[in-house]
Amino acid sequence: MPYIIRKQESTLQFFREYGIYLIMIKPFKLMKKIYVLSFFLICLPCLFYAQNLLHPQWKFSTGDQSAWAATDFDDGDWRTLLHGKTWERQGVGDYNGFAWYRQRVFIPESFKTKAKKNGGLILALGKIDDADESFWNGALIGSTGQMPPAYKGAYDVQRTYLIPPERIKFGAENLIAVRVYDHQGGGGIYKGEVSLRVPGMKDLLSITIEELREDHLFDTGEPVDFSIKLYNGFSEDLSGKMKVLVLSDFGEQIFEEVMPLNLKKGKPYIFSQALGTLEPGFYEVTIVAETQFDNKQMRFNLGVAPEAIVSPLDRPLDFKDYWDRARRELAAVSPQFRLQKIDSLTTPEKETYLVEMR
Repeated sequence: MPYIIRKQESTLQFFREYGIYLIMIKPFKLMKKIYVLSFFLICLPCLFYAQNLLHPQWKFSTGDQSAWAATDFDDGDWRTLLHGKTWERQGVGDYNGFAWYRQRVFIPESFKTKAKKNGGLILALGKIDDADESFWNGALIGSTGQMPPAYKGAYDVQRTYLIPPERIKFGAENLIAVRVYDHQGGGGIYKGEVSLRVPGMKDLLSITIEELREDHLFDTGEPVDFSIKLYNGFSEDLSGKMKVLVLSDFGEQIFEEVMPLNLKKGKPYIFSQALGTLEPGFYEVTIVAETQFDNKQMRFNLGVAPEAIVSPLDRPLDFKDYWDRARRELAAVSPQFRLQKIDSLTTPEKETYLVEMR
């Protein structure tokens, strides 16, 4: 029969706080027990950063009252919705206007040391259609877009808010309240990562590109050079390796380089990267930082002499018949258009719209 190690109750309690249970099989010898215990101790630091304290169910109500941000408000008669779907897809109906999401979450006392060391907790709320104001224990912690009357939508922006450690009740229940305004179409917390966790690699290790033309375009025969800046905001030194991979727009590998990483905490590092001269075309550059805790990557595109790109003619012989048939089929469909202005991409010089057709 499997059993839980109980030789030291304090040790067992320590693991219980993280949801870890060490299971041993009686026939195992002491050495095997040591191996298993060592495995958990090595992996333990990663659990702080990977564990999501949120659950997918939220209390939800349409309408708008400032009291709904308060911790002592009773939302017991509110309906329950899931994040990751618009509220229209969950039986709310074709509703535009204000609505609130609320969720109570317990923060273990065991998170206190790491959270304080890394600056608090990260609350990711995915993408919200259209604007939001988000509260932690009744206090505003962040907003994206703007509420009426100066409405500005931001349905395509990932929400990520930092909760300072002094606002967190460790070993107790905390309240998240999200005030949402939907201007038109679908509304709510509809897409993207929704989580509450201790800041980790993806938050504290930054990768940025410097000394690269703003338009990311190079001329024929011009060396393609840029710099990679890494900053370790982690509470510990990071070691591992960094990989730079370049693919053509046909998916062919053009360049690959791997170099060691030794990043001291709180310090920036700049690496010069030379790709040499590339043929006319478009390229995808992927930078991956692999460390002892986790991996982080970023991608960007660049082009070389776009005006010199020559695309081979690969039109099939029956293309005209196919095109004529497609036009007839499309002409028989009654189009339903939806035009929505994307405020986050609109500038004084240009307006950007999302056009959807059913």
